[in-house]
Amino acid sequence: MKFLPCLQGGPAGPAGLENAAMEFIDTREGYRYHRPHFQGGGAMSLTDDKLTELRQIFFRVVNKVSHATRRPLDYGTGDLLHPAQMHVIERVGESPGISITELARVLGITKGAVSQTVKKLEDMGMLARYKQEDNAKNVLLKLAEKGQTAFALHDEWHQAHDEHFLKGIHRMPDLQYDAVKTFLLDTEASADRYLKELPYGEVISRAPEPEE
Repeated sequence: MKFLPCLQGGPAGPAGLENAAMEFIDTREGYRYHRPHFQGGGAMSLTDDKLTELRQIFFRVVNKVSHATRRPLDYGTGDLLHPAQMHVIERVGESPGISITELARVLGITKGAVSQTVKKLEDMGMLARYKQEDNAKNVLLKLAEKGQTAFALHDEWHQAHDEHFLKGIHRMPDLQYDAVKTFLLDTEASADRYLKELPYGEVISRAPEPEE
């Protein structure tokens, strides 16, 4: 597989790289991959092998996370909670009084999907809704008793299992941390574009054939 870089959208020359978009064309399959912009200017220095290595590591992690998120667990309440449900409980536990709109933004999913999950968690006795004192139209969320139990046990589990990972994050120099954060934000932007541009069930378009 070979990737051909093409600059788009920015003025020519090194000074324009910060605002330029990067597009990679997979010459074997003809598909296009987009990088939204450069961070901080400067030419891209990744070789094809390094880019392929990063992509392989990233998708390996995604596949493992996807596999792990299929497993419902009991967090001390007698109820099996799927990871998506536990993520909602976790966010509400970290931000009591959060609204469904804000919860959807933080989780990166639709308001409708959050509302359905919240309703199920309410029925399970995990969450409770209440109205804001100075604005009765604004409905906020808090943990119910069972939700507090699940939240506490989930937090204990992560404290025990994430220690090595968190130590690595704390040891990172600021520049390295910023680079990792930028990569993840760029990856999130790419995911947003894929969700918007590749509706379920449709065939993606191929890159136009190069002119002779």
